[in-house]
Amino acid sequence: LGVIGAYLSTPELLGRDEQLLRMRKALVRATRGRGGAFLLRAAPGAGRTRMIDVCVLESKLVGALVARVDPASLTRDSFAAVRGAIAQWCAALPAQLSEQLASAAHGVGQSGTSLPTGGTGSVHTRLAREILEVARQRALVLAIDDAQDLDAPSVAVFALLARAADTHKLLVCASVPTRAELAPSVPLRMLMDATIPLPLEPWTLAQTESLLDSLFGQVPNVPLLADRVHHVARGNPRDTMSLAQHLVDSGLVTHQAGVWSLPVRLDEIVLPGSMEHAQRRTIEALDAKDRQFAAMLALEPELERLGLTVLAQLSADALTRLEALSHHGVLVARHAGFAFRHSGLVDALRAALPDAEKRALHDRLRALHQAAGHHPLT
Repeated sequence: LGVIGAYLSTPELLGRDEQLLRMRKALVRATRGRGGAFLLRAAPGAGRTRMIDVCVLESKLVGALVARVDPASLTRDSFAAVRGAIAQWCAALPAQLSEQLASAAHGVGQSGTSLPTGGTGSVHTRLAREILEVARQRALVLAIDDAQDLDAPSVAVFALLARAADTHKLLVCASVPTRAELAPSVPLRMLMDATIPLPLEPWTLAQTESLLDSLFGQVPNVPLLADRVHHVARGNPRDTMSLAQHLVDSGLVTHQAGVWSLPVRLDEIVLPGSMEHAQRRTIEALDAKDRQFAAMLALEPELERLGLTVLAQLSADALTRLEALSHHGVLVARHAGFAFRHSGLVDALRAALPDAEKRALHDRLRALHQAAGHHPLT
């Protein structure tokens, strides 16, 4: 898509004015020693990661020291997320404070090291206390994406920080998805109880229209298009963008000489009946080799943690397949590896696999993990 694809890749942050205002006020209070803790809870695709991005950027602009914690860039060792956050803060702190904080985290939870006398609980408290001591002197921000996927000991420490944030120069902003299958662990429930909910509601029809207007400009028939898109996407920002991309890819929306052209009649706007249908269409449009490779990736629970070196071992033409799947909007780059653009694509790929083929692909993945020294898949 070239320029068109680039133009569609970063939507305007709509419908989040109240949440942004509350976050900005809390950030100002944090610089004065009266911080806070928020929990962004919303459906996948509603913009949790975008809000975390904004929190990180605006925190840096006011001079706060930011630690961003994302499970895709971490191991699941005990206290791995805390160690990662501390390392980020230490990189920006003056030498004395940096050495003090780094010393508190040294060896904690790492394989082969012993914990201080008093049990794991005392480690949680000690780490939180050391971080809070720094937060008396410097404004700190802890931005946590997908807290439900972090190691439990780290989440417990973050819950202690969130509980004490209102008396320190500390802002905690965490996110978790709203879905029925999310069964919070005890540490995650602690974090949720210690934070103020900041829900991200689906877009209204007017907001969907505003987004399409910002993408395609003030051209005829945007309201007509918005009505159809909103009916299918149900106000989900990511799904709205996916449908906008579908309209461009299918040629229903065209771009010539710097101007977008939209369909002029309702019956010309051919959209899938639902997002599940849209995802099945995306999979069906792949050629056989790309589809099989995507199916194998859909069976890999640690996909975002696998770098290119490991992924290249899946097949002789793995890099070509990864490029094709990225081009078709199935995969997106994430940290050192890749992730599926939509969890529904994973579901569609798995559902289409015959049992025998699924077992064969599982065996290939298990062999790869064993050869790399990882824990085999179960």
